[in-house]
Amino acid sequence: MGRVGPGNLRASKSSRVAPRDNSDPGPAARRDNGVVAAACHSGRLLKRSEATPYSSAATTLEVARVVFEAAPDGMVCVGAGGNILLANAEAARLFGYEPGQLDGLPLQSLIPDSARDRHEGARRHFAHTGGRRAMGAHHALFGKRRDDSLFAVDISLSTATFAEGPVIIAAVRDVTERKKVEAQLREARDELHHARSVEVLGRLAAGVAHDFNNLLTVILGLTSELELLLPEDAPLRPTVEDIADAGRRACDLTSQLLIYARRQSVAPKAVRIADVLARAERLLRRVVGSAVKLEVRVERGDWQVLADPVQLEQVVLNLAVNARQAMPLGGRLLIAARNLPDEVQGDAVVLLVADTGEGIAPATAERIFEPYFTTKGLGVGTGPPLATVRSVVSQLGGQVEVTTGPGLGAVFTVRLPRAPGSEPVPVAIGRAPRQEAVAVARCDAAERELFATALHRAGYSVHQVDTNATSELCTRLSHCDVLVTEPCLRDGVVQAMRERWPQLRLVVLGACDGGASPGASTTERSEPVRLLELLGAVSAA
Repeated sequence: MGRVGPGNLRASKSSRVAPRDNSDPGPAARRDNGVVAAACHSGRLLKRSEATPYSSAATTLEVARVVFEAAPDGMVCVGAGGNILLANAEAARLFGYEPGQLDGLPLQSLIPDSARDRHEGARRHFAHTGGRRAMGAHHALFGKRRDDSLFAVDISLSTATFAEGPVIIAAVRDVTERKKVEAQLREARDELHHARSVEVLGRLAAGVAHDFNNLLTVILGLTSELELLLPEDAPLRPTVEDIADAGRRACDLTSQLLIYARRQSVAPKAVRIADVLARAERLLRRVVGSAVKLEVRVERGDWQVLADPVQLEQVVLNLAVNARQAMPLGGRLLIAARNLPDEVQGDAVVLLVADTGEGIAPATAERIFEPYFTTKGLGVGTGPPLATVRSVVSQLGGQVEVTTGPGLGAVFTVRLPRAPGSEPVPVAIGRAPRQEAVAVARCDAAERELFATALHRAGYSVHQVDTNATSELCTRLSHCDVLVTEPCLRDGVVQAMRERWPQLRLVVLGACDGGASPGASTTERSEPVRLLELLGAVSAA
């Protein structure tokens, strides 16, 4: 009895490996034995010239079976008709089957529907021509699991020839995680390339800004001399003043470029946002124009923050200009500041700039703080105002975020750390300074999430609840100051909450359907609800 080895794997049916008792195990066993031996041969697992302790054919075949089953990759042997002759346990696991369930199935059942026709032609060609194909020789290969889900694979192929026809032996490897890592590496390389490009642009901008500042120094100096020489009623005096005003605005632009390029350092000192807004309010009203109703609201006793007053004013102006451009037909603009006690991240002051514009699409909102990103048309506006905002706020140790949605307006939230040693906010006797707790009860999950995000960034402690599950609201909350809801929630739940928290303020945002609940502060707003209206209603409740 000969030993199984490379020399007799391509033998005819009569020369297949047989058990020790020389009895014929039957066609199926002969096929499987040959396939396993061929799989081992294709992987160079056995060499006839090597002397091993596994000298008998049966023992060698058993070793081949163990190696086939223990292979770390999925092993699949496919006959000439396209059916699976044999598959190991790893192959079954990869495709979502139990061990042995793949045997006899058409190979096409493991191929995505969109690739079946192309794959069948490639299989027939490979079976006819033979040869080998290593892992990674092709890209974007996918396997189809039993539940119809797809996963990325690498496949190596080889062939063995029997009397019944050729057999294709495939080693299948799940490369889903590897593909994810490769995608992350590509993204990191792209970000690095982008960062280097931005750094180069920043250096260029800084160089241009410095040279431009030198020219502006001469221009502004000469216009100052002309203003001194010209009498108040001189016909040319308004023209000279316009030149000086344009020069000062050009200085503001170069200052933004230098801040973005990190070539102009911030000189922070303890300031109150209320003082900055008071100084800037007159200019803000000129900037936003008469079509926009401006409201400036500052909490009494606001804490100090460490900031450069001029640059903090520039942050406010940039956000106001951005809001005005979002409301070409007019609207409302709220600029507010409030204290935010926070034992975890540290006390802070929150600056809010909210508008009633059309809102920002999610894809745009993700990039809105990127340098040189703009949605403006050619020749409309100059400079990178929102990139400058982020640059200044970051240098001050703060964060800036935007909460928005199509048709909902936008709320920009700037959080700045409280200055060390800043005096505490004065509070009423018997009332401790703390975050107000707001419960948002809305039936629409997306709207509920958006409202909660805007309120949280504004400094409130927020709890979300579905209007269909409000019965649990009283048991889940330890305290509630304001309930933001809609007209459909005005019955037992509100009454139960009012009994537990008598000072509960009720903010009803939506179409009115009746009188307000007695004993609670109620603010009615009409649909659609904009984020500025939400913040204003909660603050005024």
